[in-house]
Amino acid sequence: MDKRTILVIRSVEILLCNSSVKVCFGWEADIAAGTKRVDGSGMEAQFTIDPQTGNLGVGDVRLRPLQSKLEVEPQVAQLVKGSRDHGNGFEWLYLTGLIFGGQPASVGLCFHLGRLEQASWSVQLPDAPMDGGWPTREAIDREVAFVRDALARDGLNAKLDWGEVWSSFDPKGFMASNGLRYRTS
Repeated sequence: MDKRTILVIRSVEILLCNSSVKVCFGWEADIAAGTKRVDGSGMEAQFTIDPQTGNLGVGDVRLRPLQSKLEVEPQVAQLVKGSRDHGNGFEWLYLTGLIFGGQPASVGLCFHLGRLEQASWSVQLPDAPMDGGWPTREAIDREVAFVRDALARDGLNAKLDWGEVWSSFDPKGFMASNGLRYRTS
């Protein structure tokens, strides 16, 4: 018997937004609808950072600093939206359907030479002002303030024994830059 991959789509929803149509599959539709579910079960996958160790929490999964991509990828496969290999030793896994500080979030995991060295994330705040589908400076400033407050509540300041965390306005990309970098030496 030959092996086949079967894709089961739980639901398809069509969202009408500003005269455009967006088709969402499964949990993407749940996030877009504001229910913050990762799947139909109503469960949420929290994205957390342990201030003592730098371990990342992705739902029930714990990722360690410098953990290998080969170990990480199967553990987060359900949440992977995409990946990118830059061909220079840097590879990214993009995760969606997460919650950070109680708000919908997306996370990028950066691997250098096959080891987890960085993470970046963005948070979708309710009623964030947009201009033509892009966040305004006010929306960006609100995201930076929200992430800084969440990090401070969790005891995460800029410099830690295992690395550093940040949340700031990136003027070149005109976006919020939220991230962490592990010490490699």
